[in-house]
Amino acid sequence: MPTMNRRAIIATAILFISLTSCSNALKFKIKDNESRPRSPARSPVKYRPLSFLELQPHLLWYGLTISSISPVVWGYQMSKLNPQVKTTVANIAMLSLSVIPTQALLKMLQLNLGTPIKRHLNPWCAFACMGAIQGGVTGQASVFFSRAFGIGNPKLTDALRGYQLSALKDTIAQGLPFAFSDLVQHKLLDRLLPSSSTSSWLSSIKRGIAVVTTSALGTVLSQICQNLHFALVSSPGLSYTAAAKQLWDRNGVGMFFNGAASRLGLVLVVSVLNQAILKQAWQGVPVPLSPRMLLNRRRRRAMLPRQSARHPDRREQEKQCSQAEREGSVIAL
Repeated sequence: MPTMNRRAIIATAILFISLTSCSNALKFKIKDNESRPRSPARSPVKYRPLSFLELQPHLLWYGLTISSISPVVWGYQMSKLNPQVKTTVANIAMLSLSVIPTQALLKMLQLNLGTPIKRHLNPWCAFACMGAIQGGVTGQASVFFSRAFGIGNPKLTDALRGYQLSALKDTIAQGLPFAFSDLVQHKLLDRLLPSSSTSSWLSSIKRGIAVVTTSALGTVLSQICQNLHFALVSSPGLSYTAAAKQLWDRNGVGMFFNGAASRLGLVLVVSVLNQAILKQAWQGVPVPLSPRMLLNRRRRRAMLPRQSARHPDRREQEKQCSQAEREGSVIAL
């Protein structure tokens, strides 16, 4: 592996760990602040979810932003899988300008379809379904670059080939952190780096390391699915077995991990954009309580001790209602 590639991988990993640790520290601080009792002078605020039309500008902005980066990564990966292609990153970036509008619209469609899937399905089913939808988005860019690089002449309908591989890829890449990041943190890192319950910064760092390591492992293990997907779309006449043989002839053992480093960088970009754009969209719009609602709440709280004496279960009900009200402000982040 060239020296520049090694340095790029190390720099990407360090940056990813730093940003993830900072993000986890921020989440811990937010949860800690929310768990504290509210000040009487502070007006409680609830959040209502954005409507379909209100959500679309956020999704469009997210789609335009990520679509200016992801096609470059996919084109770079395809050029590395096909040694006969002689091009540069600058040339790939110029070619990618042609697919940004289409990719942005496809990304908006993916997010609109994926939102109810993630809310109502089992997480593993959601990973697979979102991966299959992502396969169509990646396939459209693969069709474009295959024609531009002279690798093949696929039709637009060939973009849907190998969607099963894309579903398996996301199931592995997202399933490993989902299933094993807590295990790595508690069974390994907590023993190597014991900390007290008050050391929030150390817990955040250990959490970030656990997520990064499992995410990186999932990305590397699932890269073969991504490479096979590229080969199937680029050469529509090939079967799954023939596409795997072609990849082996051109890349050898590299067919299993070529492109994983650039994909890790794309995962970093997606994580940052999720925090910067999508998190605010999923959080919703703050809705302050009206003065009349605040007055009624104060009256209910003032009557609570007297009612609790007559009805022992009433205090527990009030606690549950208050807890539900506090949690209602942070639903679906």
